[in-house]
Amino acid sequence: NAEMDAGATSLTWTDQVMTFPLSGANLISSFSSYGPTCELSFKPDISAPGGAIFSTYPLELGAYAAQDGTSMASPHVAGTVALLLQAQPGLQASMVRDVLQNNAVPLAFNGNPNLGVPDQTFRQGAGMVRIDRAIMSSTVITPGKLALGETPASGPHTATLTVWNMGAAEVTYTVSHVGAASATGDHFTPTAVTADFADVMAMPAMVTVMRGSSIEKLVSFSMSFTIGVTAFCV
Repeated sequence: NAEMDAGATSLTWTDQVMTFPLSGANLISSFSSYGPTCELSFKPDISAPGGAIFSTYPLELGAYAAQDGTSMASPHVAGTVALLLQAQPGLQASMVRDVLQNNAVPLAFNGNPNLGVPDQTFRQGAGMVRIDRAIMSSTVITPGKLALGETPASGPHTATLTVWNMGAAEVTYTVSHVGAASATGDHFTPTAVTADFADVMAMPAMVTVMRGSSIEKLVSFSMSFTIGVTAFCV
C-alpha cells in the first residue's frame, strides 16, 4: 500500500500455482447438522464433499466462487447416482441408496481425528460416498441402515440383514463392528461421547453367499444405557 501511495507501481503475474490444504479435509464440516429425524429415523444417509467447493456462481457476482453446504454436497451425490446407474443400469431403484451406503468410507471423528473413532453416524451417515467402490461392488446388503429408535431397555435387540451376491463367483464375509462416536445433550449444544459403545454380534459371524443368490443374517445389539436413540450403517 505504501508503494502504491508513493506513485506508479508495477505488478507482475506469473503462472506459479500454490496449494493451501484445508484443515477440515476428509472430515465432517463443523457446521454439518445432526440427525436423526424427529421420528427417530436415521438421517443423514451418506456424506459428500461440501466444504470450500469451487463451483459456478451468478455471473454478476464473479461467475465462480468457493462455497459451503448442502448446495455443494447434493450435486456430488446426484452425479454419483447418475454414474452408478450408467454403470449398472439393471440396479433396482430401491437398492441404489443401499449400494452407496454399503461402499461409503466412514470418516474420523471431527473433534479428534487421532482417536481412531468414526464420527457420529447421525452426522455422516454411512460415510463419504465412493463411486469407484460402488460401481465395482457386486454385493448388496439390505437394508443399508438400521435405526432402533428409542430403546426402553439395554437389549438385546435384533435385526435381519439380507446379503445379495450379484457377482459371478461366491463370496465369503466375516462380519465385524466398529463403534462410532455418539452424543448427549440437546440438538443445539450436543456433547460428543467417544466411548461406551454398543455391543454388536452377527449370527453367524462368517457368511458365504453363492453367486446369484442371497442369504439372511441376524444381528444383535446390546447397549449399556437404558434409554437412547441408536443408529447403525452397514
